[in-house]
Amino acid sequence: MKSYELNITNEVDDFLHDFAMRNGVSISETVRRAFALLCIVEKEKRRDPTCTVGIVREHEDQSVEVVAEIKI
Repeated sequence: MKSYELNITNEVDDFLHDFAMRNGVSISETVRRAFALLCIVEKEKRRDPTCTVGIVREHEDQSVEVVAEIKI
């Protein structure tokens, strides 16, 4: 397994620690999950350049609300 040295802001470091603690995982696992999401996004973007990343909320009536959209 490869390792990398990263320079990150204090804000990102705080987020990584908070996320890891809330989810009971290590910082390394947190970063791996973030990169896994990035890989999924990139794969879909290559397949369809018009796609975007979104956060959706599904309601009880099965309708879906777009909460956030990130154009990549």
